[in-house]
Order: sequence, then structure tokens, then C-alpha cells
Amino acid sequence: MGQLSRRDMASSALALAFFGVGWFGWGQAKPPGWAPAWLGIGEAISLLVVIASAVTAFREPRATALPVRDRAAFRKYLIVFWGEIAVILVAAVILAFTGASAYLPAAICAAVGLHFIPLSAVVRDRPLIPLGVTVTAVAVAALTIGLTTHVSPSTITGFGAGGALVGYAAWSLVRARRLPTARSAATAVQG
Repeated sequence: MGQLSRRDMASSALALAFFGVGWFGWGQAKPPGWAPAWLGIGEAISLLVVIASAVTAFREPRATALPVRDRAAFRKYLIVFWGEIAVILVAAVILAFTGASAYLPAAICAAVGLHFIPLSAVVRDRPLIPLGVTVTAVAVAALTIGLTTHVSPSTITGFGAGGALVGYAAWSLVRARRLPTARSAATAVQG
């Protein structure tokens, strides 16, 4: 597998910003009075990054270096993905049976953060490691703040995970747009 293409990076940005919208939205489940407007602004920014990423990704040819083209890498991707889902389901069941479902956003945030670490090797995007560490730290903060204050863990994960994901997505989009387009690369090879 080769270097990530402009389309690969923009597609990754699109997915991360899309999930950023979800985290900002989830943050509005039980927010303090000051938070809804700020969470709404986060959602709007995330949507702008989704749109810009989609335009960038879909203007490029389908060529990709992502694991969908490599069976072994795709298998590893599926293991990471289904492992994350399994951890989330187990956490949801445990939290539901113990009456602690208010902490589900923190548990899911931790699973999402941790999954970025092995995923970084599969998709060959090492900066996903600091993103994973950041999102996992948000989960710890959400748990701690949720246990010690009246602020809901979903508010903390909304701001923290949403902000981290859209921030990384915007940075990925900038990196993608700095790469030559497939057309300009083909012209350079021919010329």
C-alpha cells in the first residue's frame, strides 16, 4: 500500500467531522444552561468541515491506499472496528445493569479513543495516536467531572470528543488539500 491520497485524507476528515457532529449533539442531552449554544456552534463547524471534506474527496478519482484494497489490512481494520463495537456493547450492558447509564458517553468515548491507536497502523496515519490519547483523556475527564460535579458526562464528551474529532478532521482536510490533485499529478508525470 502506498501513501495516503488526497481522497483518502479528505474521506477520513469527512468521517471524523461527521462523528464530531454526533458528539456535539450528544453533548446536548443534559447540558448546563450555558452549553447548548456552544455545542450548537461546534455542530455547525463540524458540518462545514463535513461539507468541505466531501467536496474535496469526491472531486478526486477513486484511487485509494486505504485498507479496502488490501485484504490483510482490511481484515485488521475489521478486527479493530468490531473490537471497538464489542467493548461498547459490554460497557453499555454493564452500565445499564448497574444503574450507571449516565456514564455511557464516557465509556463509549474511551472505546473510541482507544480504537484510534491500533487503527493508526492499519490506515497508516500515525497522528491518529495523539487523537486517540486525547479522546481517551476526554473520557477520563468526563468520568471524573461526572462523578464530582453536576455536569453530565455527555456534556464533557460532547465538547471534548466533538472538538478533538472536528479539530483533527479540519487538520486532515488541510493536509489533503496541500497534496496535489490526481489530475495535477498525472499531468506532471506526462509532462
